[in-house]
Amino acid sequence: IIGEYAMGDVYSQQKKWNEAVARYAKTVELSEQFRLVQYEIFGRIGLLTSYVALGEYKAAIEQGRIVTKLCEQANLHYTDYTVYQQLSVAYNKIGQHQEAYEALAIANSLYRDYSSLENKKAIQELLTIYQTEKKEKELSQKELQLAMATNWILILLLALVIIVVSIIWFRKRNLRRIAEMKLINERKQIDAFVEGEQIERERIAGDIHDGVASTLTG
Repeated sequence: IIGEYAMGDVYSQQKKWNEAVARYAKTVELSEQFRLVQYEIFGRIGLLTSYVALGEYKAAIEQGRIVTKLCEQANLHYTDYTVYQQLSVAYNKIGQHQEAYEALAIANSLYRDYSSLENKKAIQELLTIYQTEKKEKELSQKELQLAMATNWILILLLALVIIVVSIIWFRKRNLRRIAEMKLINERKQIDAFVEGEQIERERIAGDIHDGVASTLTG
């Protein structure tokens, strides 16, 4: 069935309408045999288009009526635009202008509905993409803020460590300087004590020499 239908499309592209009619008719025959309504609809739409191209408008109208009935029974409406557009051409060619107008009006209505649906889908897809990008951007900003906060915490911790180490170092240096100054003061006190003791000894020696030694000598 698919092979016959594909060959019908090939002949339609080549504008070999009689060959296309034969292939589409075979598609319809096999589809009816196996009760495959969807493929029957496709085959009859091919016949409708081919008959319009051949100028066999009454045959085209017959196929169009069958297709619309099958679509209603099977609740398949994705081919309605093509059917009513071709029916409008066929009715117009045989002078049934009212029917042509009505078919064309239905085709235009279906086209607007289809376009509106496509636009809604496109808008919904764009909104989905926008929302996704917005969430990704917010997530990236949060990750960046978290990274910056982490960096600041590390910087503060490093600064705190430097301050603590500096305080400990200054404290040790001050204690060392205090110990050195204390040691220097103690040495100065010892030196002063020794110097004072030496001076006292010299004074006593002088007193002895000048006093008792002089008397004894005299």
